[in-house]
Amino acid sequence: MKRPRPTPSNEDNRLVQKKERIKKTHTPVITIRDEDLCANTQALTAVRQVTSATNSKITLAAKQIFIAPSSIEARRDILKKIEELNPARVIAPKPMGERNMMTKIVIKNETFGETVEAIAEEINRCIGITPLRVKPIGKSGRLHLLLFENKYTVRHILHAFDTSQRTIFCAKKNKAQPYMENLAHINQCKNCYAFDHTKHSCYGTKKDPTMITVTATGATITVCSNCKHEGHGANQVNCPAFQKQLAIRERVLLDRQAKSKERSEAARVRKETTFAQALRSNKEFPQLGASSTSITTDEELGPTPPLPPRQTALTASTDQPNMDILLAILQRMDSVVAEVNNMRTEMNSLKTELLIIKRAKTATTVNG
Repeated sequence: MKRPRPTPSNEDNRLVQKKERIKKTHTPVITIRDEDLCANTQALTAVRQVTSATNSKITLAAKQIFIAPSSIEARRDILKKIEELNPARVIAPKPMGERNMMTKIVIKNETFGETVEAIAEEINRCIGITPLRVKPIGKSGRLHLLLFENKYTVRHILHAFDTSQRTIFCAKKNKAQPYMENLAHINQCKNCYAFDHTKHSCYGTKKDPTMITVTATGATITVCSNCKHEGHGANQVNCPAFQKQLAIRERVLLDRQAKSKERSEAARVRKETTFAQALRSNKEFPQLGASSTSITTDEELGPTPPLPPRQTALTASTDQPNMDILLAILQRMDSVVAEVNNMRTEMNSLKTELLIIKRAKTATTVNG
């Protein structure tokens, strides 16, 4: 049975208010990557002066300049001064207050080839909220990505689809789910073709995917602007720099998958292993998320060795049991069984009397 989605609550409203407070104070760090600029004393002085004037912090390390703006207005003044210096690469992510944040939902309903405008109108008739944008996604194009205003949370949109009396294009039910980012996707800036940011955060000099260079023999060739090899550009898949990033991402995904399997196996073992097996095992009982998830089973431990004979009242003097004591125990057990049977008979008779009284009261009420 599918578990119903949680309904919106006051926590969602508090979360929206918290996001609004963060928007007003969020100012990401500005990174300048230019060896010539770091070696230029006059340029560093100019950057330091505008940083001090705006009460911001500046750090120089590993031939890079890191600036932490004190406010959004200070960030604008610093970027304006940096653009005059024309550095090679400037990475300055936008503050949340300047970002166009939207809520993303994916629908799987059949749209029968309708346009995105018609789909947006149908969704408005269905849930009463018009998406800002509708975008087909996937290889087949049957899935659609809906972008709503940031004031609507994912839980609010999904709850509206689940409780709506109408369905999209008269389908049996609305098939909506949260948008999940593709972990295998590699971000590459379309401005400088680096892999650690996007074009929305890049304020450096625009570069071409290929560049012309002169070899030692004087020949002019076209090479990639990233790896400086011939035959491709920085925006192509066969670039060694892109393949390196792809291998790194694949290794990260495999590590996440391995850790997830370890946690699942540890949880399964903790659920299926008995307390006796855990005590008899020579290995440490696995914690949730531990690297070792093996528990020694009864087959691996082998048969339990026999215990030495215990000295009881029956075998205190000799190895033969004391017949008188054994006979007394059996007689006592017979008396206990007889008492239990008598109690059971009395309980059955009492139950019968109570049923008779209940039926009599019910008949009296009906007749009256």
